[in-house]
Amino acid sequence: MTQPMPLHVTLISHSAELAGAELSLLEQALAFQKSGIIPTVILPGNGPLGRALRAEGIATIQQYFPWMMTDKPHSWISFFLRKKLNQLAARRLFASTGSPPPEIVVTNTTVVGVGHYLAKLHGARHLWFAHEIPSQFQGKAGMLNLLRRTNSTIIGNSQHTIDAWASQTNRQLTLHPTPHSPITRPEVL
Repeated sequence: MTQPMPLHVTLISHSAELAGAELSLLEQALAFQKSGIIPTVILPGNGPLGRALRAEGIATIQQYFPWMMTDKPHSWISFFLRKKLNQLAARRLFASTGSPPPEIVVTNTTVVGVGHYLAKLHGARHLWFAHEIPSQFQGKAGMLNLLRRTNSTIIGNSQHTIDAWASQTNRQLTLHPTPHSPITRPEVL
């Protein structure tokens, strides 16, 4: 009897530093690895996060896109431009992620668009590991509408984030809970 192939997951970080969102992403990658899922993390540079991941035996890919580091777009024109740039970035990552392709793409903070398009190219699921709350999108054209239209599963990194999404979106966008053994639960994957 043959063993099932392990699940491959690509995680995309908006930063190579080691602060709040990056620490959560590191914990997530380690939780995947511990449960037999093979993580690969795409980083914008070679910082403390990359060193910590490699010390744990987790593969990293460095790919820097300047607009991934900027604030979310404020107008429909900047949103449209950011969308096109994200699609280009996803195509470039698609060409460099190697084989086997991921079954799941996980993103944090400002790289949600790149992750969404990369997941579509791979025919994979997209999970957004949310640290933001909806009020942070006020005046930022299209962000909540984009999230409503995508097939992304949104995972809250804390109970506060989950409660804020429920309250501020009138329960229109559901966040799935993720206490420290985060996204490895079957109902989320």
